[in-house]
Amino acid sequence: MVNSLKERKSRISQLLQESTKIIRGCKLSSDMLLTLVDDLLDLAKEEQLTFTLNKDYFNMVESIEKSFETLKFISEGRNI
Repeated sequence: MVNSLKERKSRISQLLQESTKIIRGCKLSSDMLLTLVDDLLDLAKEEQLTFTLNKDYFNMVESIEKSFETLKFISEGRNI
């Protein structure tokens, strides 16, 4: 019975880790999709001449790391 409980606890822990990984991947993908939609809306504004340039600073390294995290998540899902 003790072994059965340990096995269940181990399996629950494993499922929790897998779920957390999937949720992080979903979050990254949704962030990337939101960025894409924002970029497309900006492009549409530019075509209508209502576009204003946003000169905010951003962390390029962080952006690249997020892109690689998403690609890693996708490649792991495909066993690449």
